[in-house]
Amino acid sequence: MKDIRTWDEVKDEVYGKIGTPYRDQLERESQVFVKRLLSRLARVEAKTNKN
Repeated sequence: MKDIRTWDEVKDEVYGKIGTPYRDQLERESQVFVKRLLSRLARVEAKTNKN
Protein backbone atom coordinates (compact mmCIF):
# COMPACT_ATOMS: atom_id res chain seq x y z
CA MET A 1 0.00 0.00 0.00
CA LYS A 2 3.01 2.31 0.02
CA ASP A 3 2.52 3.18 -3.68
CA ILE A 4 -0.74 5.04 -3.10
CA ARG A 5 -0.58 8.56 -4.53
CA THR A 6 -3.00 11.46 -4.71
CA TRP A 7 -4.55 12.53 -8.00
CA ASP A 8 -2.46 15.74 -7.85
CA GLU A 9 0.73 13.68 -7.52
CA VAL A 10 -0.25 11.59 -10.55
CA LYS A 11 -0.99 14.73 -12.60
CA ASP A 12 2.36 16.25 -11.54
CA GLU A 13 4.18 13.12 -12.68
CA VAL A 14 2.33 12.69 -15.97
CA TYR A 15 1.69 16.31 -17.03
CA GLY A 16 4.29 18.26 -15.06
CA LYS A 17 3.96 20.56 -12.10
CA ILE A 18 1.53 23.47 -12.00
CA GLY A 19 3.22 26.43 -13.63
CA THR A 20 4.72 24.49 -16.51
CA PRO A 21 3.28 25.50 -19.91
CA TYR A 22 1.85 22.06 -20.73
CA ARG A 23 0.19 21.62 -17.34
CA ASP A 24 -1.25 25.14 -17.39
CA GLN A 25 -2.70 24.54 -20.85
CA LEU A 26 -4.19 21.23 -19.71
CA GLU A 27 -5.75 22.87 -16.64
CA ARG A 28 -7.28 25.67 -18.76
CA GLU A 29 -8.68 23.22 -21.31
CA SER A 30 -10.10 21.06 -18.53
CA GLN A 31 -11.86 24.04 -16.97
CA VAL A 32 -13.34 25.05 -20.33
CA PHE A 33 -14.57 21.49 -20.89
CA VAL A 34 -16.25 21.33 -17.48
CA LYS A 35 -17.92 24.75 -17.95
CA ARG A 36 -19.25 23.75 -21.38
CA LEU A 37 -20.51 20.43 -20.06
CA LEU A 38 -22.30 22.07 -17.13
CA SER A 39 -23.81 24.65 -19.49
CA ARG A 40 -25.05 21.91 -21.80
CA LEU A 41 -26.53 19.95 -18.91
CA ALA A 42 -28.31 23.08 -17.66
CA ARG A 43 -29.80 23.70 -21.12
CA VAL A 44 -31.01 20.08 -21.34
CA GLU A 45 -32.52 20.29 -17.87
CA ALA A 46 -34.22 23.60 -18.66
CA LYS A 47 -35.66 22.13 -21.84
CA THR A 48 -36.86 19.03 -19.96
CA ASN A 49 -38.50 21.13 -17.22
CA LYS A 50 -40.15 23.37 -19.81
CA ASN A 51 -42.23 20.52 -21.23
